[in-house]
Amino acid sequence: MRFLWHVLLPLSKTNMGTLFLIEFNYIWNEYLWPLIITTTPEMRVVQIGIKMLLASEAQAADWNVIMAGTIMAMLPPLMMLLIFQKTFMEGFSMKEEK
Repeated sequence: MRFLWHVLLPLSKTNMGTLFLIEFNYIWNEYLWPLIITTTPEMRVVQIGIKMLLASEAQAADWNVIMAGTIMAMLPPLMMLLIFQKTFMEGFSMKEEK
């Protein structure tokens, strides 16, 4: 356990941070699984809501609302990337901190 906490985890901190950001982005943009699982419109995720606005046959697509929803759906992954940008780039370049 001492090796894990004092050697292995500090060495793999940037890799775990990069993996966290990639997985967060993948899960945030998931479309098919929430579409299959959810049963009511109140339970649907943002991406499905945007698609429902776009595919609405009752009225013409309101592009202002669709673009506002798209920007709101894009903000959490963008904020995570901006906050953890240094860790993300170090994880990809395999550059170690000194």
